[in-house]
Amino acid sequence: MTGKEKLFAALSREGTAEIPVTMPYEGIYIRDCWDKLTDLPWWYAMSPRREHILAFVRDIHEKLDQDWINPPFISVGDMENAILSEEKGRVYRRNLRDGSVVEVFRPPVGGEHISQDTDGHSEGNLPYTVEEFESYKLSSAIGKDQTQLPDVGLLRAGSALFPGRCAYGLVESPLECCFSLWGFERTMILFHDDPELLSRAARWFLDMQRNWIRSLGDYGIGLVWVEECYSDMISPDLYRTMSLPLLREMLSEIRSAGMLSVHYFTGNFNDRLHLLTETGADALALEEGKKGFSADVIEIAEAVKGKCALVSNLDTVNLLQIGTESELRDELKRHRESARVMGGRFVYGLGSSVTPGTPLERLQTYFEMAREYGRI
Repeated sequence: MTGKEKLFAALSREGTAEIPVTMPYEGIYIRDCWDKLTDLPWWYAMSPRREHILAFVRDIHEKLDQDWINPPFISVGDMENAILSEEKGRVYRRNLRDGSVVEVFRPPVGGEHISQDTDGHSEGNLPYTVEEFESYKLSSAIGKDQTQLPDVGLLRAGSALFPGRCAYGLVESPLECCFSLWGFERTMILFHDDPELLSRAARWFLDMQRNWIRSLGDYGIGLVWVEECYSDMISPDLYRTMSLPLLREMLSEIRSAGMLSVHYFTGNFNDRLHLLTETGADALALEEGKKGFSADVIEIAEAVKGKCALVSNLDTVNLLQIGTESELRDELKRHRESARVMGGRFVYGLGSSVTPGTPLERLQTYFEMAREYGRI
């Protein structure tokens, strides 16, 4: 079976004896560990030139033996209107429309630091009443700027480099989009002060996501990773009323577009695991328990079996980065037991993104061992 076939079988009701192998957010590891993965210039990751992008996608993903791939999503505007070049060790981005030139700097390990709680939005431009939000919707460029849509030819060419892998895309849950707009503190206050405004915003973000989801289906994407952050910090009752209905609609939209879905819930899930099996997702993915809560994969499997598939949550720090090979082997065996509990509706995975301190050799050992224990 190809990796794509394994994933589709594992996320089906019947399951499969062959366990797919994945890692989440490979883009983060690529950003942080570029020099471990390729000898190509770092700025190829930011270049809008097709030959640069396909060169690093091929070079890097040959070293990551997993069963899915997040292909290159580069906007039409960037492909048509910008060019990067290196001069005397410095990298510059030229706007082909107006001729302006700016210097481009290598992203730091861990990504850019965001100093404002509003995630880069200006406080003065944010809507704080229902009326202001209606005006914000009319003026917002979200969903309107066609130049921000991905170059479909490049996306498909990137996927075609690894035809045996399942191409996947990412979306945020409607409620997480609200956190991206207002920032953590203000969004949490809105749950108490103005839940109607928050509900309207989440509903609007869902409508915007519908368009993106339909586009992903048209682009040939086979699976959608639905990220949900911060929702463990609201009560189960609030989660049931504010997040769950919108997630159900989003996941139904994904299914209608002919794609599979993985719902990735971050944080402590233990007081709402029963709710997470009601979203309609084909598979559930959870964080590992390195934040002070229990996240035992066998216990999770016992709780969710028969309701959806499960992407496992190997610990990326205590096991993958600093654990011994013997510990990694033993834990993969335990996760294989979970696959048996799940009746083959199971995917090897990691509870969070791979840390920059993880050697490439250790990551490759994970892939190799997971293949070794890849049958139930």
